[in-house]
Amino acid sequence: MPGADPLVFKSVFLGIDGSRMFNSRHIRLGSREEGDSNYKTRLVDTLLAGGFVAERDGTLEWLYYLSSTEVQKGQWRAFMIEEDGDSPDSAKGWRKRPRPVASASRMADDREPQTGITIAEIHLFIEALNTWMLSQRRNQLPSYRGAMAFARLPTEAEWEFAARGGLVTSKARPLLFDSRHPYGDAIAAHEWLGLNSGVGAHAQEVAKKEPNPLGLYDMLGNVQEYTINLFGPEYQQGRFGQYAIRGAKYNDTPANVSVASRTEAQPYFDDGTLPREDWIGFRLALGTAISASHGGPAEFDRAFAAYARENGLPHPGPTGESSPASQATQDAVRLLQEEREQLRRDNKRLSAELMALQLGASAGPAPSAQAHNVDALRTAERRIQELQRERDALQATLGSSTDQRRRLEAALRTANERNAEMEADTSQVATLRDRLSEREEELARLRDRVAQVATRSEYGSEDVTHHSVEEKQLGALVVSLKSELKQRSSSNIELSSMNDQLRDTIAGARREISHLTRERDALKSEVTELSGQNAAFRPDMEILNSEAATRLLADKEKELERARQRIAIKDQEIVKNLGRVRFGERRLVEALLRQASANAYLGFRSLVQAEEILKLRPSPVRDKRYLERHNEGQQMVRDYWRIVVEIAQDTDPALFDAVKREVEDWLADREESGDPGRQRRSLDMIARHVSMVRGGVTLRPPDLVRSFTQQPEFR
Repeated sequence: MPGADPLVFKSVFLGIDGSRMFNSRHIRLGSREEGDSNYKTRLVDTLLAGGFVAERDGTLEWLYYLSSTEVQKGQWRAFMIEEDGDSPDSAKGWRKRPRPVASASRMADDREPQTGITIAEIHLFIEALNTWMLSQRRNQLPSYRGAMAFARLPTEAEWEFAARGGLVTSKARPLLFDSRHPYGDAIAAHEWLGLNSGVGAHAQEVAKKEPNPLGLYDMLGNVQEYTINLFGPEYQQGRFGQYAIRGAKYNDTPANVSVASRTEAQPYFDDGTLPREDWIGFRLALGTAISASHGGPAEFDRAFAAYARENGLPHPGPTGESSPASQATQDAVRLLQEEREQLRRDNKRLSAELMALQLGASAGPAPSAQAHNVDALRTAERRIQELQRERDALQATLGSSTDQRRRLEAALRTANERNAEMEADTSQVATLRDRLSEREEELARLRDRVAQVATRSEYGSEDVTHHSVEEKQLGALVVSLKSELKQRSSSNIELSSMNDQLRDTIAGARREISHLTRERDALKSEVTELSGQNAAFRPDMEILNSEAATRLLADKEKELERARQRIAIKDQEIVKNLGRVRFGERRLVEALLRQASANAYLGFRSLVQAEEILKLRPSPVRDKRYLERHNEGQQMVRDYWRIVVEIAQDTDPALFDAVKREVEDWLADREESGDPGRQRRSLDMIARHVSMVRGGVTLRPPDLVRSFTQQPEFR
C-alpha cells in the first residue's frame, strides 16, 4: 500500500474438492445458544463456496481470502482525500484521489480502523484499490482459471464462518465452533471490549490483541464491520433493508459478544444527514468473477450440471422422478448425515476420554491414589459440563422447529384462501365465456341482418343506420367481454401458481420431519451411550465413595432423564408434523381435482361449441369463432391432462377417493336447477385417467382432444 501498512489477506479453506469447477460447503448461520435466537439470528442452513483453489495437506481445496485486519486509516488516506462540506456546519466527506499518494510522514492514527464513513465512500475506496492492485500489483494477486482477484466486502456467510474459526475450530473443537465465540474464557486476550478499552473507550490500533484461530485480528471487537449483504430477517426471509453489519465494538461487554449478532446499518438520519459513526469500519475479501474464468458456456453448463446432480439441486427430469421437493429432501438428508457423522466422531472421542478416566480411577491403591481420584473426578465433571453444553447446542438447533411449523400453518391457510379465490374465478370465467358466446352469436345474426337490409329496396336508409349502430355497440361489448375474460384467465394462472407454493410448503414440512427424526435417533444413541457410561462409572463411584462421586452420578442420572424427555418431545413433534403434512397433501389433492374438473368442463364446452360451428360453416378453417373455440378447448384439455399426470405421479393414492367425494359434494351444492352436472361427472373421468396413468397407460394429448367430447362421463 502506498505509504501505509501492507494489506494482508488470510486464506480460509473450506474442505471441499477444488478439482471441480463448482462446489460448495453446507454451513449453518445463526445462534446455537438457547434463548438467544430471534428474528436476526435464527438458525438458517445455507451454502458457502470459495473463489480460489489451493493445495492443503496434499489435496486441492476451495478457499476464499479475508484481510487479517480492518482497513486502517493510513491505508484509506492513500486512496481517499477528505473534503469540506458546503458550509461550516455541514459534514465532511471523502472522494477518490486522482492517483494513490504516499504521505510524507506517518500519522499517529494510521493503524487505527477507518470509521466515520458511508457505504458509498467504502465502494469508492474499493474501486480505487482494485484499479491500483490490478495495474500496479497484478503479479501479487491470486487468480482462478485466468480470472484475477478483486477486493470487495465479505458476505455474511464468509464473515461468520471465519469469525467462528473456520475448519481449524470446527474440526478440532466443534463445541467451541458452535458457541458464542471461539475463545472460551480468554476473550479479553483476543478482542478490544469495554473491559479492556479503558476510560473513554474508543477504537484501538489493529492487531494489538491475539488473532483468532485463522489469524484474523479484531473480528469480534474494536469496531463493527460492514458486509456486502442486505439485512433481512433470518438472513434470506425475502424482505431486505439496508446493509448488514457484523461483530461487536470497543464498548460492548463480553456477555453481549456473539458471532451470530447482526445489526442493520442506518444510512440516513430523519433530516437527511449522513451518520458517520466511529464504531463501524470494514474489512475486505478477495473474490473472482465467475464468468471471467477460462472455459466457454458449454463447459460451465456441464460442470454445473454435474454439481447439481451430486448436490441435490433441482434439475430437469421426468415428472414424479425429479422435483424441487425431492431434491430439497435429498439435500437436507445429506446435511444431516454430515452432522450425524460429526456427532459420532465426537462421541467416540468423549468415550475414549471417559475410558481413560475410568482406568485412572481404578488403577489400584498408590501413595497418591486419593489425589489422583479427586483429579479424575474434577476432569470427569468438566467433561460432563462439555457434554451438557453440546446437548444444549443441539436443543437450540431443534428449538426453531416450532416457528417453522407456524410458518407452515400460515402458508397452508394462505393456500386454502387462494384456492377458494381460484374456484370463484373459475366460475366467473365460465360465466364470462357463456356471455361472450351469446354476444358473438347475436353479433353474427345482426351482421347478417345488416347485409340483408343493405341489399333490399323495401328498407330505408334509417333502418340500415339503426342496425349499424347496434352492431357497433355489440362489437364494443364483445371486446369488453374478451378483455375481462383475459384478465380472469391471467388471475386463474396466478392462482394456479399457489399450488406450486403449497407443494413447496409440504416439502418443507417433510424435510423438517426427516430432520427431527434423525436428531431424535441421535438423542437416543446418546442416551444409550450415557447409560453405558453410568454403568461403567458405578464401580469407580463405589471405590471412591465420596460426596463428589455421589453428586457426579446424580448429575449424570439427571442428564439422562433430560435427554429422555427431549426424545419424547421430539416424538410428539414428529407425530404433529406428520398430521400437518397429511392435511397439506389432502388440500393439494383437493385443489388439483377442482382445477382438473374445471379444465375438463371448460374444455368440453369449448370443443362442443367448435363442433356446432363446424356443422354450420362450410369453411371452418377461415372462421375466427371456430378457431378461438377449438384453440381454447385444446389448451384446456392439455392442461387437464398435465394435472391428471401430476395427481397420478406426485400424490398419495390413499387420499384420492375420500377427497374426490368431498369435491363431488362441493360441486353438487353449487349446481343450479337444470345443470347437467358435467363438471361433477368429470371427476369420474379424472379417476379413470389417473388409474390408467398409475397402471402405466398414457394418452397423447392430441388424441385426447379429438375424443374428448365423446368421453363416456360427458354423455
